[in-house]
Amino acid sequence: MSQCFKWREDLSPDLRVQMVEANNKHWYIFEPVELKTRHIVVPIFFFIESNQLQARCILAKIFKDGPTKVKMSIPPNLRFNSSQLRNVNVADFAFTYEEINLPGLGSLIEACGHKLHGEYVSLNIKYKPV
Repeated sequence: MSQCFKWREDLSPDLRVQMVEANNKHWYIFEPVELKTRHIVVPIFFFIESNQLQARCILAKIFKDGPTKVKMSIPPNLRFNSSQLRNVNVADFAFTYEEINLPGLGSLIEACGHKLHGEYVSLNIKYKPV
């Protein structure tokens, strides 16, 4: 296994690139992002390919959990080469976790109680494994 593979693909979540800056915003791994296409994804890895800032993302699963609440989840322990992840150009990111609004529910961050279920449970305490 080459050293560059280990740095990009085999680092534990607490050692990966945690945040990138683009479009005058900060984007974090394990924090939901709304794309320009209106899809909500969760970046798991950030990397550069062909001089473009990219993210390996998973489509967030969002379930209603009461009249004004939702539950978001992602599979745990996703690896860089997982078939569940897709490359997304960070330039296509539109709204941060704090800015996302769901029709009829308002703020995503409030509707989900600041929690993402899966690899990391609480988004209030960033980057600490459960």
